[in-house]
Amino acid sequence: MINFFLFKFFLVTLALVAAVMADVSELSSGYDYPAPAPSAPVNTYIPPVAASEPVQTYIPPVAASAPEPVNTYIPPVAASEPVNTYIPPVAASAPEPTVEVSQDGYRYKTHRRRVYRKRA
Repeated sequence: MINFFLFKFFLVTLALVAAVMADVSELSSGYDYPAPAPSAPVNTYIPPVAASEPVQTYIPPVAASAPEPVNTYIPPVAASEPVNTYIPPVAASAPEPTVEVSQDGYRYKTHRRRVYRKRA
């Protein structure tokens, strides 16, 4: 029985090795690109363009039709000094809290509701 399992394991291992080493070059038939043509660099000399002298031309200024702005000085307005006045605070009573809060601020004082049962 052990030999049967060993034989089965050997066949599966052999099949996996054969699948890995299989030649699959025929499956890539769509990727047969031709090799690039060899090209030698061409050494040619291109002389620079002959620089001509710049042409000096005179362009007369355009006649200004709008009048030039006139700078005028406007003195600042004399400001009066601020007046310091004291406005006393309004004496208003503080509003009474509607809910009584305990010392820790979490327990509220509520009125106990009493339910009286009628005994028969």
